[in-house]
Amino acid sequence: MTEPELKALLLDDPAWGQAARRLMSIPGIGLVAEAWILVATSNFTTCDTPDQAASFAGLVPRQRQSGNVDSPRYIGHAGHARLRQVLYLSTVTALRFNPVIKRYYERLMKRGKPGKVAVIACERKLLHLAWTCVVKERMFEESYSR
Repeated sequence: MTEPELKALLLDDPAWGQAARRLMSIPGIGLVAEAWILVATSNFTTCDTPDQAASFAGLVPRQRQSGNVDSPRYIGHAGHARLRQVLYLSTVTALRFNPVIKRYYERLMKRGKPGKVAVIACERKLLHLAWTCVVKERMFEESYSR
């Protein structure tokens, strides 16, 4: 399927078309990524909160523990692997073009977080932004704050 066909397919449906337009407003999320995000999350109808969406994608730290011995938390093989891959690629692009994600990444790096940890946190933030834009029916605004 070519990109014009994919775009036409997404924008033809009223509900999915609105969601696709909102995701297009987020710098870093391209056409293929937005299609994957919408399809994998069923247009965010299965996730009541952005934290549920992050857990579904597998972007929530899991803890492995045996007895009284604590082990470090990790992002493992749980969740939707393809969605995680798409979010990773979108995040790498967003680190260059999305000022919100870029500032967040720089702030994490200044606090001494390892690069991979910071990127995964940015993936989660990007998914939160996507959930908010689609579910709250808003276009992305760089200046928007809670």
